[in-house]
Amino acid sequence: MFNSWHILTLSYLTEIIDSKPQNSIISYRDIFDDLAQRIDLHEDFLILEQNLTAFVTKDDDKNLIIRESIIEEALLPFRELMQILCLHDGCKRINPLMPSLSLGN
Repeated sequence: MFNSWHILTLSYLTEIIDSKPQNSIISYRDIFDDLAQRIDLHEDFLILEQNLTAFVTKDDDKNLIIRESIIEEALLPFRELMQILCLHDGCKRINPLMPSLSLGN
């Protein structure tokens, strides 16, 4: 969905989350928005999102459904490593995420 290499996107994701205070709730929407400021969204993703959100009745929910789910899914490996706690509308960083991206882990 982002117009970049996956590892770059993942690196930015970890930088964004690691920059937030430990144990504070970070909304999935804020994380996605921060990523979108660093990396352009792919045109195909925007078209897909527009097509899928046509089925949503509330205007406020249109972008949230897909974008928040994407971030939550991207964080699953960090949750399994017990570095992050995924909640309904956001996450809490328990430990820094960046060290888990090193090639030795």
